[in-house]
Amino acid sequence: MITCDDAIIEKMILHKVGNKVNNEPLKLSQSEFALHGEISNILIKYFTNGFRSPITYRLAGESGIEGNRVGKAAKAIFEDHGELYSQSVEIAKYLYEVSEHPNIKSGELYVVLLNCCFVEGETVDALGIFKSENRETYLKVFPKEEGFDIESDSGININKLDKGCIIYNKESEEGFVAQVVDMSNRGNEAAFWTDNFLGLEQRQDAYFNTQHTIEICTACNYTTQKTLPKADHTYDNACDPECNVCKATRSVSHKYSQSWSTSKTEHWHECTVCGDFNHGIFRHPV
Repeated sequence: MITCDDAIIEKMILHKVGNKVNNEPLKLSQSEFALHGEISNILIKYFTNGFRSPITYRLAGESGIEGNRVGKAAKAIFEDHGELYSQSVEIAKYLYEVSEHPNIKSGELYVVLLNCCFVEGETVDALGIFKSENRETYLKVFPKEEGFDIESDSGININKLDKGCIIYNKESEEGFVAQVVDMSNRGNEAAFWTDNFLGLEQRQDAYFNTQHTIEICTACNYTTQKTLPKADHTYDNACDPECNVCKATRSVSHKYSQSWSTSKTEHWHECTVCGDFNHGIFRHPV
């Protein structure tokens, strides 16, 4: 069981990460964010409520945790909490570096040190990396004279975290224990957060083993106990033909639009199903 229901924010850094392909800037804070009043409780709710999946991950790298940029930063922070600011800058620069698809949205990046997270029987610290990208319109109703007035404004919906990862200070030599949230539903835009930026692989824990025991049993029509959950296959995107875990295949194909999608530097035909943009990509002459 993993929960952050009792977690508190020890420190937080806030940066703004643009899309470098669209010539949007990277704006770095010069100091820690000064937490105050009720805002800490609101932020905890915003950061942690979306992490409900039982699937856990590890940060993978060819040479262990040192080969994963985010994992290396997390390790430095866990060893010395005073490293949070400097490592948050490295994380923000790396996210900006890998934001190479023109559809990736700019947004605020929160790098947060959490205390009192509960992971599989242990209380541990955690590093939260969260990104807000979307704004929603909301209404403000207030008294005016003998009646009421209504105004509209835009802001972040604290019930809808766009992207997030919580890295728990547990099993450091295996790449830590991590959970992820990504509300993207388009192929390359979605894959960049989990694959290009975080470099995640599913952790082979008890849930992982249950998932694929059940899949194998249902494949041969053996009826398992009804109390066991039936797992879904996991794909990189809607057009990926092979399950990332059990390697089962399905019949899917890209459906590229006949119209062009464009940015300031290139144009391409985009898949209307998964957002793939590798078909017919051309760079504009300089």
